[in-house]
Amino acid sequence: MLRVIKISGSRRLRMRELKFRMWNEEEKEMIDGDALAFEEYAPLSHLLTQKGIMQFTGYKDGHGKEIYEGDIVQRIDDMPFTSQGGGKSYSSWEVKFEYGGWSFKSTEKSPAYSYPSFYSNTKYMEVIGNIYEEDNL
Repeated sequence: MLRVIKISGSRRLRMRELKFRMWNEEEKEMIDGDALAFEEYAPLSHLLTQKGIMQFTGYKDGHGKEIYEGDIVQRIDDMPFTSQGGGKSYSSWEVKFEYGGWSFKSTEKSPAYSYPSFYSNTKYMEVIGNIYEEDNL
């Protein structure tokens, strides 16, 4: 859902929908943001620092699935034909919000980070799990 706000003259600002989901450690289940019920007087800062709350990035993978913080996405790249052959290359990344923007942290042993142009790359990605439900990823 996009909202358009008119700002002086013909300039418009797009705002993305804010959505959340939360991992319930006790029940070992993911709770959709629509089902979250926070106490009326709970401080916002307390809620935002709770482990297990994941924000929607505003983007979807190549299959139309929403991508949330904490998701594990797999990118499939077609490799050019070389003397070693060609084919497909697979890499897995954890979606993180750092330094004011969305980034990817490699799930491989190396601590590599990638800060691709998120909106132009998500169509080549697939959500394959998240950091809470998939221990083997």
